[in-house]
Amino acid sequence: MRSHNYIEPDSPPQLDAPWLRLSLKGEIYRPHMVRIRKRWFTSEEIRKLDLKHHEHSHRIYHLIYYLEGTNSVSIDDRTVEVSAGQMLLIDPDVVHNVIPREAKDCCFLTLMFTYQSGEKLLSLPFTQLLEHLSGYPPQLESVIDDSHGILRAHFNTLEKEVLGWDEADLKRVSYSLVGLLNELVGASLRREELRLIPDDILKVQRYMLMHLDESITIDDLKEISHLSRSQLIGKFKQHCGMSPIDFLIHARIEKSKIYLLHSSKRIKEIAWLCGFQSEYYFCKTFKKRTEQTPGQFRKGEPPHAY
Repeated sequence: MRSHNYIEPDSPPQLDAPWLRLSLKGEIYRPHMVRIRKRWFTSEEIRKLDLKHHEHSHRIYHLIYYLEGTNSVSIDDRTVEVSAGQMLLIDPDVVHNVIPREAKDCCFLTLMFTYQSGEKLLSLPFTQLLEHLSGYPPQLESVIDDSHGILRAHFNTLEKEVLGWDEADLKRVSYSLVGLLNELVGASLRREELRLIPDDILKVQRYMLMHLDESITIDDLKEISHLSRSQLIGKFKQHCGMSPIDFLIHARIEKSKIYLLHSSKRIKEIAWLCGFQSEYYFCKTFKKRTEQTPGQFRKGEPPHAY
């Protein structure tokens, strides 16, 4: 089944990437894509829903990224809150209901996949799955903060380059899944070293990541954080290691890399999609930060090739 915002093949296709293969008790398990779906809910729609009717469990892994709004869902009889810029993990065989429980507008994108060997379905929780794949036992929460926009970049690939096309691009799905699982391991490693980022700074980060394609000024960020200009810049540097504008430019460049590698869009179009007001400024900024032009990066040429 397929629509502009929904893909669910009749038979889940295999996602083949070497790092994703898992050997367990003499069996080789590989991921299979079950569904990719983007959903919007208005407060009026949520008020009319029968929440208990949607509760269920199955042997499927869920990665759910909130694009807009804040809401709560039910996982294993717990109410879990999720906000824009966060990813929700749901293990196989866990009773859940991802229909929003509060009458508040929200939008999220879901990637569902199984790990299977023939007809055998794996039921390991995410922590054990990732330990088998990476050799490192990650410490994971149900909700993952995407403070650097890395998870969003991979969900952007699913949304922009997979949904809405005539045929699912399984290579892009595989790439996105590898990136998402790698980032879960990496985020767990970084979390052991990072200091807690204050809520007002996280709010600024999330706002920038959710509006990368729009014009953003320090005055906008002052209003969001309720901090003065000097307080905002000083506090942001203290906890993020760079100024808000440097963070914004870095996130835009990282987003542009996804488009350059995994789309055929023109450089001018990518510049606009990533919030740069001109192709010239985008190319100049990209080369300054990567030592390559966007065209060289897209072709896989090493820095200083010219």
